[in-house]
Amino acid sequence: MAVVVERSLNVASAPQTVWGLLVNLESWKAWWPDCVAANATDFRTLREGSKIELVLQPRHRKMTFNPVVDLLTEGKTLSLTHATPLLQGTVVWTVAEGPNGARVGVRGVFKGVRVWLGGVAGGNDVFQLSLYANLRGLKKLAERM
Repeated sequence: MAVVVERSLNVASAPQTVWGLLVNLESWKAWWPDCVAANATDFRTLREGSKIELVLQPRHRKMTFNPVVDLLTEGKTLSLTHATPLLQGTVVWTVAEGPNGARVGVRGVFKGVRVWLGGVAGGNDVFQLSLYANLRGLKKLAERM
């Protein structure tokens, strides 16, 4: 069983502004409502191979993930993959020129025992809700800059 979440929207801001927020882990708490902390474990600028400690708290349940940047195409694509025996997930953000600024998308694919248990308990909508809030928050902050 896998959960796939996909959404895109237009942002009335320059693609460079959106990209700047996306690759600045310190800003994630400001635009992603579920994000408690996001830090590169090597404390360097994001690049392919960077390891991240990401603490999310959707629905008052704190969870720590340790994704790796598996693709970073400057100004265009950021892909993170988290892999443990219980949960495998990949989230990809894309930024492109849009009609009046940027077109931003997010796609997440999640699978594993944790997803299966969530499906049985009816709790897999947390993936969708968190990524949708993520995208809305990114849009809101980018448009204010």
